[in-house]
This record gives sequence, C-alpha cells and structure tokens, in this order.
Amino acid sequence: MKKLLVLLFVSASLQLYSQTENTGEYIAAIGKANGNYIPDMVMLQFEIKVVEKKQKDAVTKLNQQTNSLLERLAKLGIKQEEIKLSNYYLNEAYDYTDNKTKKLGFETSQSLEYETKFIKEKFYEFIDSISKAGLTSLSFSYEMSLSDSMKAEIKKELIIKATKEARSLAQTLADASNVKLGNIFSIEYTGNRFDLYGKLVPPPPPPPMESYSCAIAAPKISSNISIEGINSYQEVRIVYRIINSK
Repeated sequence: MKKLLVLLFVSASLQLYSQTENTGEYIAAIGKANGNYIPDMVMLQFEIKVVEKKQKDAVTKLNQQTNSLLERLAKLGIKQEEIKLSNYYLNEAYDYTDNKTKKLGFETSQSLEYETKFIKEKFYEFIDSISKAGLTSLSFSYEMSLSDSMKAEIKKELIIKATKEARSLAQTLADASNVKLGNIFSIEYTGNRFDLYGKLVPPPPPPPMESYSCAIAAPKISSNISIEGINSYQEVRIVYRIINSK
C-alpha cells in the first residue's frame, strides 16, 4: 500500500511538473525601441599649456593666458565661479628627440571645465569667440551628454514604444498560430537573467554607452561643426497566456 501511494505521488508530481514546463501555454515577445537624440548638455573643456626656460616665467604666462580666457568667457556671460579647475601641473620639461635628453625649462598647465545647457546658436557663438581669442597655448574640446531629466523622458518614451511593439508581435504570433491571447503572465524589464518556466534565459545585450566626445581645433566657421545625436535603447519582455484555440 505504501509503495502504491509513493508511485501515485511521483506520478502526480511528474504530471504537475510537465504542465508547468508546457511552454505552449504561453507566448513570450520582446519589444525593442531605440532613438537618436540631440544632447541637451555640453561640457566645455579647456587646457592651457606653457613651456618657458624659467619656472617663474612659465607660471606668469600661464596666469596671463588663463586670465585672458576668463575675460573672454565673462563676455559670453559665463561667471568665473561656474568654471571648475579640473587639473594643474608644474614640472621640468625635456625634449627626447633622437633618444637624446635635452632640458627645455619648465612646463605648467591647467585644465578648466564648464558645463551648461546645449543651445545650438549659443554654442556656435562660443566657438567663434574662442577662435578669435588668439590664445596660442589653449587647447579646447567638448563633450556632449544627456541630462538626468532628459534621460528619464527618453527612457519612458522608449519603454512605451517597446511595450506596444511586444504586444503587436505577440498578437501576430497568436494569429499565425491560430490561438487567442489571454491576460499578461509577466512583464520583465531587468538587467538580470530572465527566469521563465524555471529556466534561465539570457537577457538582451546592454544598451550602448550614452556619451559622445571629440576634440577640435577652434574653427574659422563654426557652422562646419556637426552635432551628433546619442543613441538610446530600451527592451521589454512580455509573456501572455494562451487561453484557447480560435
């Protein structure tokens, strides 16, 4: 009698497990959405580098160049307290041409950063102004990025699009299979591994990095600068139940 009960229990367990593993009761669809967005923030980066025979002369020239830059920025409405000092360097300078060491004097440099909202017209005006400043020791670069608020808006927009695509794809699969979609079994939006029907399913690849950076020499005509958008990507997995055949 005990053996019979054990066999019945094992049989019932196998049937229940088989039903749980029956992936034919579900339709899983992954909706994807992506877009290209013009960044709303720009980080302006300046580096002034000076080499002189005497340390005092190098520091003096660096300060003069820096003050000229700050005056130019002030005319553009940029306050000095809004500019951050990101790096300062002072050391002996050498020339290693032809494997020979020759002391040139002293090299000093400092890097400044200023982050602001990206406005196309003002950005071009800024480039033109820096180009005309005549600062021979100045190197300039910029880095575009998305603000936190814009990232949130884009994320929401793309998730909605991806969700609609997943629903449309699931409906197409159901129609092609002559079945009817039921209610939603699960909605998955995660960077971890999906766990579906007791099986681990690898997640989609991560979206590309949302950053863009390039170094430029100050151009004569700012309109030659092309502003590239940042790609953003979202993915949603939705699992629907199949309620019956059509």
